[in-house]
Amino acid sequence: MKRDFVMARLLAAVLAACCLCSPAAADSAQAGAESGHPGRLLVAVSIPAQKHIVEKIAGDLVEVLVVIPADSDPHGYEPKGTQLAALARARLLLRLGVPFEDGWAARLAGLDKGLTVVRTAEGTVMLPLPESRSDENGLTDGDATGPNAAAAAAPVEYDPHVWLSPAAVRTMALSTAQALAVADPAHAAAFRAGLEAMLAETAATDAAVRQSLALVPPGTSFLAAHPAFAYFAHDYGLQEIGIERAGREPDPAGLDALSAEAGGANVRLVLVSPAFPRRVAEELAKELGAKVVSIDPLAEDWSANMIRLAAAVAEGAR
Repeated sequence: MKRDFVMARLLAAVLAACCLCSPAAADSAQAGAESGHPGRLLVAVSIPAQKHIVEKIAGDLVEVLVVIPADSDPHGYEPKGTQLAALARARLLLRLGVPFEDGWAARLAGLDKGLTVVRTAEGTVMLPLPESRSDENGLTDGDATGPNAAAAAAPVEYDPHVWLSPAAVRTMALSTAQALAVADPAHAAAFRAGLEAMLAETAATDAAVRQSLALVPPGTSFLAAHPAFAYFAHDYGLQEIGIERAGREPDPAGLDALSAEAGGANVRLVLVSPAFPRRVAEELAKELGAKVVSIDPLAEDWSANMIRLAAAVAEGAR
């Protein structure tokens, strides 16, 4: 009930944007003309999954440019040359709001002073990275004033992979629709209809995932070569065990500890991703008798990704 009330308020905000004055619509038309598609709003997004969200909501009313392509490592990606020049023509940047975007987002904003930047994942509860939690580093509350005070006081780093969760995608869709309506108020009603379709997609995806996981014991663990699936695991009562820590593969001692942890958790699924090394993951899978499944965290079809991941977890738990 509370969720429906919040959604209704946000939908009303999208419609209210229709009452804004016309210069934004004029800017949209100008940006479309510059992009080669007159009348279309030129929108830049961080990752392919956001392209899907924008196009589901806005259809052919927008042209979408993706900063970080599929099969890439988003943590070190920097647009250059012709890509940067193309992105600089966008009137709206829909970023997630996570650290790996900060460098190139600031560069884009510097190139185009008229760029509107919206953090679409704002409002999502962020999960701390395992290596930044005090319990993972052997720190306790008493370390705040002891010899480990500097480590204990270090800022917590949060997992940036917020889009790998139907609940987070729903939040992103609401923010996206509102941003589009403010940028192009003449088409706010169309954006509302598209938003309703996008919210239906998130609900259907969540239902499909829950159906797949219905017989999976709570707390079931899986290994991930690049730990990108913590939000999915959190939402559905699972446990992700990352092979990488702080962007690095484990040393021999760390690998032994990881093998013992995964064996104790009866891991039967190891996830690999196209942009990241998989040798250690395959070695661990062989040792554990686990299945290796490749899933690209940056795939555009986020829904198929979530459903496929749930099916892999369910198969491993049988």
